[in-house]
Amino acid sequence: MERLNTDILGIFEIHWPNSGKSVTDGYHVYYSGNNKPHCFNGVGFIVHPNISNPVRKFVPVSDRVIFQQLNAQPILVNLIQVYAQTCDTSDDDIEEFYTQKLLYCL
Repeated sequence: MERLNTDILGIFEIHWPNSGKSVTDGYHVYYSGNNKPHCFNGVGFIVHPNISNPVRKFVPVSDRVIFQQLNAQPILVNLIQVYAQTCDTSDDDIEEFYTQKLLYCL
């Protein structure tokens, strides 16, 4: 992130179980995974320490969707990181993914 001069980075395939916040090498990692024995998928945000305090909230929706809200001026900034299914996923899983509701995040 330093090399790219990036303050917020959306990531996928994080492979961490459950959801939460962690600090790694000074960076704040907000993640949303699953609780299956072999944790697949997983999404998250890596946030530079200089802007971690403006993180107002984050909502781990699923192992494929995470929502984060930042206190920016003059308005709030909403970020959504999505890891959509590929074509080899079952039709039921694809339908479930596309019918998830994000309105409760706001």
